[in-house]
Amino acid sequence: MIDIQSALDVVERMGYQLAHDDLLEAFIIVYVDDKKRLFKLKSTEFKRFLSYHFMATNNSTPTAKLLNNTLEYLEGKAVFESDTISPDVRLIGNEELIEIDLCDNTYNVVSVTAEGFEVVQPQAYFIRRHGLLPLPAPTELTREECVAAMAEFKGILNVTDEQYILVIGAILMSFHPTGPYPVFSVQGEHGSAKGSLCEAIKSVTDPNKTPHTTLPKDVNDLVIQATSNRVMSFDNVSEYTFNKKISDMFAQVATGVGLRKRKLYTDDGESVMNVIRMIMMNSIDDVVIQSDLVSRSIGLRLQPVVDGARISKREFNARLSSVQSKFFSSMIKVLVSILRNYNDTKIVSDARMYDMIQWVTAGEEALGWEPGTFQRAYEQNQIEVMEISLGQDPLATAVMRFMSSKATWDGDATRLLSCLNASTERGYRSANTWPKSPIGLGQGLTRIETSLRQVGIDMNRAGRTASERKVTLVNTTLQLEAEITVTESAV
Repeated sequence: MIDIQSALDVVERMGYQLAHDDLLEAFIIVYVDDKKRLFKLKSTEFKRFLSYHFMATNNSTPTAKLLNNTLEYLEGKAVFESDTISPDVRLIGNEELIEIDLCDNTYNVVSVTAEGFEVVQPQAYFIRRHGLLPLPAPTELTREECVAAMAEFKGILNVTDEQYILVIGAILMSFHPTGPYPVFSVQGEHGSAKGSLCEAIKSVTDPNKTPHTTLPKDVNDLVIQATSNRVMSFDNVSEYTFNKKISDMFAQVATGVGLRKRKLYTDDGESVMNVIRMIMMNSIDDVVIQSDLVSRSIGLRLQPVVDGARISKREFNARLSSVQSKFFSSMIKVLVSILRNYNDTKIVSDARMYDMIQWVTAGEEALGWEPGTFQRAYEQNQIEVMEISLGQDPLATAVMRFMSSKATWDGDATRLLSCLNASTERGYRSANTWPKSPIGLGQGLTRIETSLRQVGIDMNRAGRTASERKVTLVNTTLQLEAEITVTESAV
């Protein structure tokens, strides 16, 4: 115990505190030069930290046994005698207070409330992962300076005015404390600056030495990547690597997923990680085609950079660096407005990402946008993304063609499958996903039902005969036109 006390004296001089999270992972908080630092108690980083300060204090190197005994003692105290905390990377908060870790050597955060922002030591508990780069300390800007910073930021991006509205929405949503988050998908041919767009967004939300990562091999890999990034970015995704399994994993991480696995060298111990993150990816191919992911996506299709407008990577980085500070400051100013207006912002939308629409709409006044600007842009984007994804699905394409000239259709699954087989080219019907039976058709319709509704085809399968479920398809556009015609005739 005497040896342990000599090590404890080192951290006691720093006013240390112990804590654990809800999974009983032990943490230690120390204060060095009035800077609050959080470590996982048994991490390699803290062992190095403790060894260094022990040597500086005692002029001797601590033995491995001393370190291990000290950490074992502190771990027990942390788990059984300390408070529970909820540490995370880069951003922690709620709808009243958001703290954004600047990840610099001051260990300060930007504390944002409805009254304003300040750069202070954190109240929350932040983990510093390897590779995190600092954000600039924000400054107070006038409205004119904010508008100028946003215009300058747009000037280095290859996006239209309508697409820029969605870019700003995604950036603001990355500062939402709890999600759910959109999956920001950028598609375009070579030379459309899609990777640069993702890098620019990453630089003002969650900069990292490695702005992009490779696609995960499995959910374990994805969750581990997510614990080190607040905003994840995947580069050059293709239809050959982005399969349905990864699509499902992305949808899960965007809304929150937990991973359970057996702890190493134990029979009954479990390691559990819970993450929810915003995801970005860029690709040449249309890869966002699964309806579950589509309904959570913002999808941009970029045009090639026009001749004479292309700039070098070096110039892009220089321009991005020059605008980063002012643009980040402008987003913090908008974030203050969001926290002030959020609870009073009411919207009407059937979109799955309702929370995102409400969040960004709460900041439209500070952005200088007309009310409803983001909602209109996002809902139109959803229709476009849905149409692209449905165009990749043989069954969805067949249903849309079948209903293109019909206001309504009624029948059972057997009859509908027969009609679709008769009206669809053989190439579509030879696809692996084409239904081979009424049961297969029912499963296929369930998969695409939400997407079809977004493009104007409603489906009702409530009724059932003695042998089969009845199916009603409604082309809402043609039905509305028919109702208008009847009304005008009556008048």
